[in-house]
Amino acid sequence: MAKVKITGHASGTGVVTVTAPNTSTDRTITLPDSTDTLIGATTTDALTTRINGTGGRKNIIINGGMQVSQRGASFTGLTSSTFTLDRWQWSVNTGDTSTVSQSTDAPSGFGNSVKIEVTTADSSLDATDYAGIISTLEGQNLQSFGWGTASAEDVTISFWCKSSVTGTYASGIYSYGSSEWCTGTFTIDSANTWEYKTITIPAETTSSLPNSNGGGIEFYIRLAAGSSYSSGTPLTWGGSANLGAGISNNFITTTNATFYLTGVQLELGSVATDFEHRSYGEELALCQRYFERFDYDGGGVAGIAGQCHGANILYGALVYQPKRADPTVSTSTVSGSNFRVLHTGTVTNVASFAFNANRNCTRVGAFTGSGLTSGNAGIVDTGSSQGQYIDIDAEL
Repeated sequence: MAKVKITGHASGTGVVTVTAPNTSTDRTITLPDSTDTLIGATTTDALTTRINGTGGRKNIIINGGMQVSQRGASFTGLTSSTFTLDRWQWSVNTGDTSTVSQSTDAPSGFGNSVKIEVTTADSSLDATDYAGIISTLEGQNLQSFGWGTASAEDVTISFWCKSSVTGTYASGIYSYGSSEWCTGTFTIDSANTWEYKTITIPAETTSSLPNSNGGGIEFYIRLAAGSSYSSGTPLTWGGSANLGAGISNNFITTTNATFYLTGVQLELGSVATDFEHRSYGEELALCQRYFERFDYDGGGVAGIAGQCHGANILYGALVYQPKRADPTVSTSTVSGSNFRVLHTGTVTNVASFAFNANRNCTRVGAFTGSGLTSGNAGIVDTGSSQGQYIDIDAEL
């Protein structure tokens, strides 16, 4: 019968033998010597990192697989910072115009990516220009970093990307605790080819992260940065010169340039592990803590039921996934029959809305101007109108 042998370092003695069924070949695990660690008290050795990665949630990024895009599939004509796919913001201060979209072009094991395309190039980068895609994370979810203490931990970024423009790009973290940036670089080696990248960000030991539902860190992929933001030293904590430290490429100045990104992971430790896949339903629920769209494309009940008060208003409530903070509520255009009140077999168009929102629900006033009967029940719907929505926004 075959055996598994766990053998000590060559300078030591002793063999522990464990019976190994269903194999005819011996298997030997040799423990490392004092210059290497198989498993130890820290989270930086390879085996401990792998074990930690298999138990509980390890990926701090939400929607790193770019599955969820409640606001739509494509965002065109972008010249300023704009939220796009859920939890991802196109962050830009340049002279270019871009399109950001959810794409099905993705490496093996992924179904989606975010695609960034330069539709009108910037002729040249000014010193204070920058462009990239960012995700801001709550401070109370980051206390395991231990930043600002002697036990502060490194964190590791990993992702898949491809671009039509080769060169050096940047990725890193802004800390709301220290108001400093730390950026590492990565290189697009081959144009239009999916490549896997990893960067380890050193622990920030001087300032703790806020323990609140506000911003803790900003994670970014930097596609462009002018000289004021790129002259810092990579992988050191410092001021705004580190925002794109070490970056060198012609992405923003190249018309029709493309950059794809997916499989974004941020985890404790100095070793990148396999991407943590979550179900679409779980990812959607995580995203809806920050933003939720009630989308009525094709018409339907708008989720608001209530009672008519007088002849011109229906009061009701809209219940949603609990939010990070009291949200802002907005709608698509309210005119004509885009939104209607159905009551006692009658349909009356909504002229305007008033919202009083908290983290769990919103009190809704649907104003019609006339046509309602006080005391009657009613619901708000969108009839056969296309593209109507109500947005509940508690983004960072």
